[in-house]
Amino acid sequence: MKTNPITKSLHLLPAAVAIALLGASPAHASILFTIESVGATSPSTDNSFEVDLTNTGGDVTIDAFSFGLMVGTTDITFTSATIDTTVNPYIFAGNSLFGPVISTTSPGQTVLASDLWGGAGDGFTVGAGTSVGLGEVFFDVGPGASPGPDTVSFVSADDSLSDIDGDPIPIDGESSGTITVAGGTSTTPEPSTLLLLSLPLALLVWTRKRHS
Repeated sequence: MKTNPITKSLHLLPAAVAIALLGASPAHASILFTIESVGATSPSTDNSFEVDLTNTGGDVTIDAFSFGLMVGTTDITFTSATIDTTVNPYIFAGNSLFGPVISTTSPGQTVLASDLWGGAGDGFTVGAGTSVGLGEVFFDVGPGASPGPDTVSFVSADDSLSDIDGDPIPIDGESSGTITVAGGTSTTPEPSTLLLLSLPLALLVWTRKRHS
């Protein structure tokens, strides 16, 4: 039995509509927050690293952002955040509401930083495949810091993006960084210290030999 051409077309219609809708849907932005890994000496002040945003999807227009960071040692203290990024251009360069120092919390092992678009128009559009800076974060390292890497992580509850209407923009991933401390407290005595420690023992041995 032959199939009615009209009936056959009706069966194919839903699939054709679905394909057309998929083809017409806009590309979804895919946003990644990252923390730069850096080194520092102990003790030291005014060290810094940068926090970046990378968009691997479609264009997205951002009007405001915030990010929270934490470090698991009291030897490292976050102090402030500014717009002076160099790895990638600052997201609101020339249009920062708070710059050059963006809004930050009190110094400590956590920091919350944020900024708003301060220019005319609807915010800054981050194109596909583009990376921008969200801030340069400054920190101090205490004199007793242990050598080695310390992880700097995002506080997800404090991380946000929003558009001109205040609606949230999803953040699809977060990548931690490290602060690798050089110097600091050493468990191995210096050669001069070993020499001083050995003098009393050598004197004791010499005294016993003399009286034997």
